[in-house]
Amino acid sequence: MRWVLKQSIKTTKHRDSGTETARVLPRLLANWGPLVIKPLLTNSFSSYVLQRTPSMEEFGGLNLKVVIALAVAWTLTALCLIKGVKWIGRIALFTATVPYVIICILFVRSVTLPGAQVGLDYYLFKPDFSTILNYQTWQRAATHVCYSLAIGFGGLLSLSSFNPRDHNCFRDALIITCADGFMSVFGGTAVFSVLGFMSTKLNVELKDVVKGGTGLAFIVYPEAMNRMPLPWLWSFLFFAMLFILGISSQFGLAEVTSTALTDQFIRLRPYKAHIVCLVSLFSFGVGLLLCTGSGIYYFQLFNSYSASFALMLLIGLELILVMYIYKYSNYREDIRSMLGYPKNWFTAIIGPSGSYIGFIWMVVAPLQAFIICGFVLAEVISSDDSYSGYSFPLWSKSIVWFFSSLSIVIFILVGLINAIKCRRRGDSWKSLFQVQLDWPDRDDVSRQLGTSHTSLDEDAVAYRRYCSAVAPKDEKPNLNIVWVGEEKEQTKL
Repeated sequence: MRWVLKQSIKTTKHRDSGTETARVLPRLLANWGPLVIKPLLTNSFSSYVLQRTPSMEEFGGLNLKVVIALAVAWTLTALCLIKGVKWIGRIALFTATVPYVIICILFVRSVTLPGAQVGLDYYLFKPDFSTILNYQTWQRAATHVCYSLAIGFGGLLSLSSFNPRDHNCFRDALIITCADGFMSVFGGTAVFSVLGFMSTKLNVELKDVVKGGTGLAFIVYPEAMNRMPLPWLWSFLFFAMLFILGISSQFGLAEVTSTALTDQFIRLRPYKAHIVCLVSLFSFGVGLLLCTGSGIYYFQLFNSYSASFALMLLIGLELILVMYIYKYSNYREDIRSMLGYPKNWFTAIIGPSGSYIGFIWMVVAPLQAFIICGFVLAEVISSDDSYSGYSFPLWSKSIVWFFSSLSIVIFILVGLINAIKCRRRGDSWKSLFQVQLDWPDRDDVSRQLGTSHTSLDEDAVAYRRYCSAVAPKDEKPNLNIVWVGEEKEQTKL
């Protein structure tokens, strides 16, 4: 932009009339605007907001603005999690509904912008179907689904463990999946309408407006808001939505870590508040690396590879564990003991314990997870990472492999620890792959059923039949077994 002004000033000096600037400047902006406006916005974001250094080796000190924002986010997270899961539920009424209201407002405004049709054609009406044959399309789609539905991150398991045993989780999963899919398309419509507006204003192809990532949220979209009437209102709504979505996701991930620690080490349960504070403090400390001048480079690596092939691999292993080691027949009986048996042929196929769901769990989902894992692993090996024209050094590959393999290393480490414990007890390591039912009084179950069982599988089937046939839903069975209820301190089966 400064170059444009200098050219206009030079032209004015050679003219007698001072009105030459008013004539030349619009012409220069029309001819050179697409070339200078986009770099100007990018440089403003990099130099002022991020205070980006030229390379990963130069940290450049802490960015105070980003540090304060990070501290506020983790302080709010710690204060809310200390209050417990009921308090999180109340906050979720706000954090889960307000973003939908805001995106609806932005949707109405964006589709009425001049040039919005360009974005809608690119996104919905005239898409490039050849991208379906590109494996990166499926990889990014799978990553998006895992992030938006929190699949594989443990949040669903952690928060659902607070529900009563007979809670209809199948209905919740169906509603959440449909709502998430609809809002993904709905939000994408609002985003691409704004991109079409920007491409029209800059007179460039839509694909050249932005490459995605942080540039979309912090460069292009704010600039589009600035070109609308009442720019402060639209900017406030947009960034309020981003903050609420980010902080709500942070609640879930922090709760997963705290719950995993208190479940694994039962003696820590009375100190749940201290655990939450330590988790938040540790996460804040790790995040300080991203608040430096070179933090955007490390953020780019973390954002690209922290949930790459390792996430797909772990999801596939979870499916193998439940469907083939624990066995689908046992899992199906668990679901039927909680939600009841199929009542007609339709629910026998599509219902919670239906054959269609079983086929997806046993064949389609594991196969898809492992195939995507293979493609992503190949991409990690062969890709050359860069950000805004800066190519990452070779040693950054070690950081990539660290981020990608950390969850797998922890998975293997926990397995080795359990194998060592089995060895010390005199058990075979094969016992880790057998169904282990730790009932406080298994003989009492056999006595009330009038049968005796010699294997773990027979005991499992008998116990499930007892739960579904004898124990009413609104009462706990007369056994020394603690059910999952309102209080987290109760033992989970």
